[in-house]
Amino acid sequence: MAGIFLSIFIALISMGLSSLHPSLDSLVLSIILGMLTGNFFEKRAFLEGGLNICIRFCLPAGIILYGSQLMINVKDISHLVLVPAVFIFTFAITFLVSRTLRINRELALLLSTGLSICGASAIAVVSALIGSKKEETSLSIISIMVVGLIGLIIYPLFSSNSGLSNEGFAFLTGTTLPMLGQVKVVGKTAGPSVFISAVNYKLIRISLLIFLIIWFGLLRKETKPEVGFISFPYVARSILVAGFILLVILTNTLKTPDLQKLLEPFSRFFLTVTLSAIGLSIDFDSIAEIGPRPLYSALISWFIIVLIVYMIGLYYV
Repeated sequence: MAGIFLSIFIALISMGLSSLHPSLDSLVLSIILGMLTGNFFEKRAFLEGGLNICIRFCLPAGIILYGSQLMINVKDISHLVLVPAVFIFTFAITFLVSRTLRINRELALLLSTGLSICGASAIAVVSALIGSKKEETSLSIISIMVVGLIGLIIYPLFSSNSGLSNEGFAFLTGTTLPMLGQVKVVGKTAGPSVFISAVNYKLIRISLLIFLIIWFGLLRKETKPEVGFISFPYVARSILVAGFILLVILTNTLKTPDLQKLLEPFSRFFLTVTLSAIGLSIDFDSIAEIGPRPLYSALISWFIIVLIVYMIGLYYV
C-alpha cells in the first residue's frame, strides 16, 4: 500500500504547485517528482503492488473523465479549417522525424500526440491505448515539456515585432504551444484579444483528441501486453473509449460548464496520480538507455512546425 500513498502524496504536491502559476502542469510535475523520489530508493519492490493498482485504476478513470473537458465551441473561431490542418501536419511531421531518428513506433506516436494536441494530458491518455512503456511515456512528456518551456520564453520576446497581426500571433500561439497553461501565459502578455483567440484555437486543438482516442482505442486492434506498462483487451479499450466519448457528447449536448468544472479536478487528480506512479517506478538508467533522441525529435519537429505556421499566420491569418 506504500506505493498508493506515495503516489497520491506526490500528486497532491504537484497539484498544489501547479496552482502557483498557469505554466506549471501538475501532470508534468508529478512524473518528474515521482522519478526523483523513486530513485532515492535502492530497492522499490515494496512499492510495486501499490503503483500497479494506481496505474490500473486511476488511468482509466482519468481517461473517461477527461472526456468532460472537451467542450467544443467553434462560433468564435476564425480560420477554423486551418486548425485541424495544422494538427494533421504536426502529427505527421513529428512521427516522420521521430522514425527518421530511429525512435520506435510507440514513442513516436506519443511525441506526435503530445506536440499536436495538448502535451502531458494527451500523452497520458494515449499511452494506455497503444501499449507504451513507462520510460516512453516519461520521455515523451519531458521532451514536450522542454519544447513548451522554450516557447514560453521565446514567444513573448517577439510578440510585438513578429510581423504578425494579433489574430496571426494568436493562431501561432494556440496551434504550436503544447500545453494550455503556456498558451494562456503567452496570450496574456500579448493582450486580451490575443489571449481569447489563442485559447480558443488551443481548445479546438484539444478537442481533436477525440479522433486519436477513436483511432487508437477502436481501430488499432493489435496489442502488445508483454510490452506496455498497462494493457487493455480490445473489449476493455472499447468500453474505455465509449465512456470517454459519452462524456464528450454529454458535455457538448448539455452545454453545462458547471459539469466541466466539477469533473476537471477529478480527471486531473486521477491522471496526476497515474503519472506519479509511473515516475516512481522508473529507473534513471532505463531513461538513459533511450538517450536524447526523443528530445531532438520534439525540437526539430517543433521548429519545422513553427516555421510553417508562422508563414500561414503571416499570409493567410
